[in-house]
Amino acid sequence: MPPGTVLFQQGHPTVPQFRLSEGCIALSQTLADGRRQIVDIVGPGALVGIVLGDKNRMTAETLSYCHIERQQGDD
Repeated sequence: MPPGTVLFQQGHPTVPQFRLSEGCIALSQTLADGRRQIVDIVGPGALVGIVLGDKNRMTAETLSYCHIERQQGDD
């Protein structure tokens, strides 16, 4: 995936879990006043898309070229 690709967005329905095998992803939240807060920057080996509930609490956007793999057991 190229840089700037949004994997999922805050407030949208959840997506399957992915493992980042190559690259870098920023996890961010939009605050009540409209500003964006970077919560974490994750690299290879990280699991992305882990949520409790039916809505994403963060937005995930690639910062570099990334390779992600869907985790086994997700339907």
